Order: sequence, then structure tokens, then C-alpha cells
Amino acid sequence: MLGYIYSMAAIAAIGIGAYWAAGTEKPKLQSDIAQIGDQRFATVSPSAHEALADCVVCHRIGSDGPERSAPSLEGIIGSPVARARWFAYSPALARKGGKWTPEELDRYLENPVGYARGTFKTLPPIRDAEQRRRIIKALQDGQAT
Repeated sequence: MLGYIYSMAAIAAIGIGAYWAAGTEKPKLQSDIAQIGDQRFATVSPSAHEALADCVVCHRIGSDGPERSAPSLEGIIGSPVARARWFAYSPALARKGGKWTPEELDRYLENPVGYARGTFKTLPPIRDAEQRRRIIKALQDGQAT
């Protein structure tokens, strides 16, 4: 029952976050959506673009553009876990504390639920170590620019 409540709270938080983050930006055509997606990649290299393709569904990557339904990943390496004041993190992740190091991000991406029991992370775990390495490298490289 508690899992169901957490799931429903996660869905509500994502919906509210998406509504809030969208602001006045309301794309009506598929081409508008693609254009907005491209804006989220404006500050990353083509290889980072590929590595972060799944991330930009919810997260903004660079310093440009509006927030999305989840916090920006800009400057994530070295930043506190659960750093965005506006986002409704799961209690499990909010209590986790610490900073996002490459090693911590790797553990989180590999198994979000195992990393923070009760987390609301909705995407499946990334089991492929090479894929996780590319994501983390893209996030690190984005901070250097």
C-alpha cells in the first residue's frame, strides 16, 4: 500500500513539475517540440547529445531554456543531492545527502531504487556500464564549457 501511495505521489509531482516548468511554452506542432528539444542541447557536443538523449526528456542539460519536469543537470557533478528547491524529490532521495560524484551518479543510474529505497525515479535502471560512463562523461564535459 505504501508503494502505491509513493507511486501516486510521484506521478502527481511529475505532473505538477511539468505544468510548472512548462510556463507559457505550449508547443502545438511536432516541429515545435523538436525545436524545443534542440534548445536543450544547445550547449553540448554531438557525442554528449547522443549520450544524454534519454535525459532531456525530463531534464534541461545546459544553461539555456526553461526548466523541465525534473531539475537541470547543468553543474550536477559536485553538487548536492536533491539541490533544486522547486522540485518535489522523494523523501528517500532528499534524505540521501552528499554530493553527486561520478561514482555516486554511476550507482544511481545503475539502480535508482537500490541507491535510494523509495525513490520516485521513473526511468528504468541503466545496466550497461558503458552507457552510464558516456552519460557521466557528457555531464562532466558540459561543466567544462
